Amino acid sequence: MCVSGMYSDLENMLRLSSSSLIVDVGAYDGLDAVKFARNGGHRVLSFEPVPSKGIIIKENILNSGLGELITYFPVALSNYTGTSDFYVSKHTIGKKHRTRFGTEQDAFSVPWDDQQTERISVEVKQLDDFIKSEQVLYLKIDAQGYDPEVLFGARKAIEEQRISYINFEVSPGLAKDSRKYVDVIHWLAKSGYSCFDCKFFKQQDMRGKSENILKMTVENFVSTLDDTVMLQRGVNVKKYTDILCTVF
Repeated sequence: MCVSGMYSDLENMLRLSSSSLIVDVGAYDGLDAVKFARNGGHRVLSFEPVPSKGIIIKENILNSGLGELITYFPVALSNYTGTSDFYVSKHTIGKKHRTRFGTEQDAFSVPWDDQQTERISVEVKQLDDFIKSEQVLYLKIDAQGYDPEVLFGARKAIEEQRISYINFEVSPGLAKDSRKYVDVIHWLAKSGYSCFDCKFFKQQDMRGKSENILKMTVENFVSTLDDTVMLQRGVNVKKYTDILCTVF
């Protein structure tokens, strides 16, 4: 996990915090949710729309013995309610996983051709509908280019500062419009959050309020990532980084 200027180890902080609500968006195999529940006794809401992954998630939750703390929802999260096409890799991941289990890059859209994916229909909801008026200790999002939409679907909770820590991925090569990252980071700052880069630029404060910390504008931050090269399946998906935002 990434770190902020306030904590040198976010994972350790979550483990030491009193039992709270954690939200895991893009659960993949559910093991992060199990870790959150086991290490801190936290209640976890886990979201993953791919049916084959849901089978693995439910198995891992059952085997953990922590089912009373983890609630799994087989839906995709965005900034609207309805249904949508969703693209799942046809690759097999690991010997124990079923064929068409999918990969970490399954999403509302993917940059590779149709022969490498299977299109399914998924239910789409907004995070505000699930957390309602609750306080959230930690929100982890890994939505493969659609993290801004997930955040905008939690507009009420974020503007009311009911989420203490938000961890999401900036991946311009997977996004339909990389400018949405600029919009969401500015909106988070306006809502009272301080955001830090965790990988690519190393602890870059993006509030724009402290010249001795700020090295670039949010626009340049995203455009620099957008100019990188990282090839996967013959496609330039560009490099990515994790962002940690916290409200003080």
